[in-house]
Amino acid sequence: MNWKAIKNIGGADEEWFYLKLSLPLVSLPVLTIMLFSFSGCPYPTGICKLYSFAPLFSPVGQYIFYAAFLLLSLLYLFEIKMVLATGALFLCNVIIISHHESNGVFYRATILSTIFGAQFIAYVQSYFKSGFHIRRFRINYSIQIIAATYTLAAIAKLRASGLSWINSDELFSLQVMKNYAFLYFDTGSKAILEQGKTIAYSLLKHKGIIRFFLAAALALELFCFAAIIGKKIRLAFGVGLLAMHIGIMYVFGIGMGVIANPMVVFFINPLYLFKRLIVFIYGKTTTIAN
Repeated sequence: MNWKAIKNIGGADEEWFYLKLSLPLVSLPVLTIMLFSFSGCPYPTGICKLYSFAPLFSPVGQYIFYAAFLLLSLLYLFEIKMVLATGALFLCNVIIISHHESNGVFYRATILSTIFGAQFIAYVQSYFKSGFHIRRFRINYSIQIIAATYTLAAIAKLRASGLSWINSDELFSLQVMKNYAFLYFDTGSKAILEQGKTIAYSLLKHKGIIRFFLAAALALELFCFAAIIGKKIRLAFGVGLLAMHIGIMYVFGIGMGVIANPMVVFFINPLYLFKRLIVFIYGKTTTIAN
């Protein structure tokens, strides 16, 4: 066990500790819901095409699987046997996500498994290659995976619609009405339906502003790979992408995508920033008091 990273939180391991602490916090709720949602596998996809993993998703198997998953998360947090921990967490994520999607529900949570896969690769390289900079690449590989996901999303938009995607304000208005209509049928609330109408009308009324935000969102996704250059650039992209996700959530009336959670963790690392803020305020207060 690497007690130095736990007992003496600071130095080169400080940022990594808060990343490790944050990742399970944002991923466990999603994976818990996915694990306990279904027991069957009617439309096999992903790894479930090879094996259904039915014993793991039986009433008893689900709790045993979940207990093992929590144990692996503790190994990960306390830096114990990291090749085993990251590799097993990667496999568990793949199984849970594939099984959930095999029921026709797509959370688009694949990013959670790929992050652990990237870290597994870093730790394997460190195990076999002396002098490998594990402190750097266990973070950088994760950031690269997240950045690549956003960049590929932008490329998909450009391949489907080209730059005309920016001028799709009228189509977005229809999408808004569709989403809020679903919310109306789910809740029976006329206020929600009226809210959708108001937002859709605003999109049509302020086309220039909407096109600006669409262009900004496309640029953030397309050039997201620049986030690997340095911490300040990464933080700027993190804040921009978070604002984009919040805007999508408000305008379209849909929940924030799963990818936003690890993006916030690795691009912004709010727990680490909060800790530094507390230390800064405490230092200022101590200086004034003296």
